[in-house]
Amino acid sequence: MKRLKILLVAFILVVTALASGCSCTGDILLPFNNDFNGGSAPTAGYSETLTYKVSLDERYNSQIKRADSLQKSVIDYTIEGTYTSTLTVGTSFPEKQDTLLKKAFDSDLKKDVIKYNLEVYTLHTKLELVATYYLLGDKTTPTVKNDYIENKVYFVKADSSFSPVYSETIEKYSSLGVSDKGVFFIDYDNELSTLYRNETYKMHVKYNNANPAIDQTYQFEYALGTCIDNVQLLFAIRNLGIDKDVSYEMPVVSYQYGEVQNLLIKNYALKDVNVKPEELSVNGSPFDGEVIKLDCIEYNLSSLTRTGLKQYCLVQREASGNLLDKSVLYQYVEPLVTSQTYQCMGALVYTLTSASFSL
Repeated sequence: MKRLKILLVAFILVVTALASGCSCTGDILLPFNNDFNGGSAPTAGYSETLTYKVSLDERYNSQIKRADSLQKSVIDYTIEGTYTSTLTVGTSFPEKQDTLLKKAFDSDLKKDVIKYNLEVYTLHTKLELVATYYLLGDKTTPTVKNDYIENKVYFVKADSSFSPVYSETIEKYSSLGVSDKGVFFIDYDNELSTLYRNETYKMHVKYNNANPAIDQTYQFEYALGTCIDNVQLLFAIRNLGIDKDVSYEMPVVSYQYGEVQNLLIKNYALKDVNVKPEELSVNGSPFDGEVIKLDCIEYNLSSLTRTGLKQYCLVQREASGNLLDKSVLYQYVEPLVTSQTYQCMGALVYTLTSASFSL
């Protein structure tokens, strides 16, 4: 695998136009590669679809485990579902009716992408979960919640720092809360979008279940090519090629914070990790390799005022059997916490079950 070595010194990419790097400002640009396609840039028509089984692990490790205090209010809970991630490379942006929110978007950045005939990358993800809770005082009748989060983000090639052009999210999910008064659920119904321009990005948030409902727009300044959208994060991590014990800070835009936040990303593997998948199909056929060799990546907020539990990504290191060198995300670990009191509930573990590629 051709890997970009991330150094702990300033990485300065000299560029003169969007077509060759997305920024002329002298800012430090994000140094991505094309590991998702074996090291070379894909042509229009390329696509990949990755499907994951999602399950709950109440004791993933010593930091991510179910808090003992939850036993006082929640007898048991299970969460399971599926996650799909589809990437396509095309030559145009979608029509209004093909976006999640059914609305048109336009900006000077979008016009530049069209002007320079850059390929348009579309990443479409969908998470569907069923969460079942058995609460204290009722051991037989469960409370069942159906969660749904769908995202789309449009961005450009690695040479242009995977610069995002537009992202959108529809999310409908419930979060468990625990207080002195007992257990409660917060139901979310949100519509979110971020439109990127050459020097600013505009974030639109619509919280339908808020009382009263919230429908607001915020604008922030940024330097083109120096950050990604949160919807791109797992894809971007596949294309960093971080060596063992090397750390890297990645600026990310998400609606939770508005302004760009840095994530500290590290390849923390102390030894080689080899996995023999129990169930995995590649382009419709069973995986026929012996094992998949993985890099272990962890990340969390890099801030003196904001902290969070680490999240983990196990990323394919090299080709094996009929699974080509695609740096696929084999497993992703997402910690769960309760609303407001932030008690750990364990982790959602996403494990790859199907991978398909074209071109």
